[in-house]
Amino acid sequence: MMEGDLSPFQKRKRHDDLIRRSFYILLLVFLLWIVFSGFILRDRDLFAFLNSVLSGMITILFVIGLLAYYFYEGYGLIKTKQVFKVLIYISISLTLITFLLGYAFFRPFFLPILRGYIPGMDTIFEPLLVFLIFLISYIFAFLVIFIQGFGLVSVIVLFQRKYLSKVLEDIKKITEVLNRKEDLSERVYYVLLGWIFDIPSVLDSSKLVIDRDSLKKKFSWKRFKEAFVLEIIIAFVIAIYISLNPILLQERTLGELFTFASTLSYFIPVMVLPLFIFIKLQVKIKGPANDFFLFKGIKSRLMSLVLALGTIILFIRLAIEAVDLEVLFYSFTFYFLGFLANAFFITFIYFNYFENSLAEDMIRGLNP
Repeated sequence: MMEGDLSPFQKRKRHDDLIRRSFYILLLVFLLWIVFSGFILRDRDLFAFLNSVLSGMITILFVIGLLAYYFYEGYGLIKTKQVFKVLIYISISLTLITFLLGYAFFRPFFLPILRGYIPGMDTIFEPLLVFLIFLISYIFAFLVIFIQGFGLVSVIVLFQRKYLSKVLEDIKKITEVLNRKEDLSERVYYVLLGWIFDIPSVLDSSKLVIDRDSLKKKFSWKRFKEAFVLEIIIAFVIAIYISLNPILLQERTLGELFTFASTLSYFIPVMVLPLFIFIKLQVKIKGPANDFFLFKGIKSRLMSLVLALGTIILFIRLAIEAVDLEVLFYSFTFYFLGFLANAFFITFIYFNYFENSLAEDMIRGLNP
């Protein structure tokens, strides 16, 4: 069947299959490299090895992102031309800020040889060249992050398309299966499913419903902001757990730990973004008094697993005593600058290019 004869659902399924196969092939090649390098470099530092593994995954996602961008760029609720126009304006603004604040410091290091050969280098060419270097660097960095974001989100969404409809059908069966009190292995799965979504046992899960009229083709800044804030909270907690861990600080420098935390934090949207389809579709279990929304249940479960305030406060207190506060401040600043840029792009790409079509496909995959 020709591409033009396929329905939008069939096209997305075909595109997902190609992305999935490409992802698995690249992952297999990468795993073989890991095994090979692990065998050759048996004495390699564990943190350096984990960093290289995570960095390798990000590289794979960049390659996948090129493919995903080709397939899904046209789905944008905010058109890509507008997005790129904004990115160019932001790049120019950042370049001006960087140029004005940093030129006095960078000037002695730029092109010392050419100054002696090109008349007026100090007054015209060098400032212009420095400006262009920063501008091109910002634009290139944004494009790389943008394509990587497409790669990560496309992988998240293809697994959601494949499995989430089935998960919702299974949630409907929780009450029925647990009331039968037979087949222990089956019961364990449904107990775990109920625990993940924090579903009260008094509710009848068969009364799960979705809003089939929720497919408004409009970018939701409200859901975007909620997802972004949730990612920031988790990133903050991960930075504390890893970088301010007193046990790890005995073996590693603060810089090494923040480097690892920064690489790991790139994957935080994997935990957060899949939850928001439950808001988009208003998935809920009808109750006698109040309806139970699945998003609130799984969000509360996630936060209970991530947040342990006593541990966080203890780690911060011990770190303040053991680490230079200025170094700690700059480490957190650079960590969050990198994280915010990545998380912003990934979250925007999910809500702009993928969420609406994902909701359509999930509704199509559910029983009436």
